Amino acid sequence: MTHLTPRQLTMMGLGSAIGAGLFIGSGAGIQAAGPAVLISYLVAGTLIILVM
Repeated sequence: MTHLTPRQLTMMGLGSAIGAGLFIGSGAGIQAAGPAVLISYLVAGTLIILVM
């Protein structure tokens, strides 16, 4: 049986908060700007991959 360290639990909580914020934020963005938000996510994701 494995045990989670406090650091792992903190990272899981942080990831959950960021994930929920991303979905809520994208919904608000799509409502305001329409389908162009999806294109902006694609462009931003491509830039992040290139920088990595």
